[in-house]
Amino acid sequence: MRVQFVLDQIFVELELDWRESTLSVLMGALVDGEVPSGYYVDAAGRKARWHLGAVLAEGDRYDIVEKLRLLTGRSGTQAMLDQIEGFAAELSSALNDLPSLIQNLRSA
Repeated sequence: MRVQFVLDQIFVELELDWRESTLSVLMGALVDGEVPSGYYVDAAGRKARWHLGAVLAEGDRYDIVEKLRLLTGRSGTQAMLDQIEGFAAELSSALNDLPSLIQNLRSA
């Protein structure tokens, strides 16, 4: 199941994998105010989505990346709940930095 949030400049997608009991957080820049087509790459072959950890690593937020890595090393119902809670907290704390970090990744 995919849940998508569209913000001013970026979008955030939460992918809940019920079979594996895991959560993935992907994000990218809006293109002409819209979420780009495709999955990791758009129709033109340009990268359109990055995992939250990759975006935070672009901003040298390795402390948060390590916290997220520890959360994703498990699966199961409780692990999924912990991932939702942990990802939400870290996403919220970095929200103001995300547009510029995503722009850096798009330009790389």
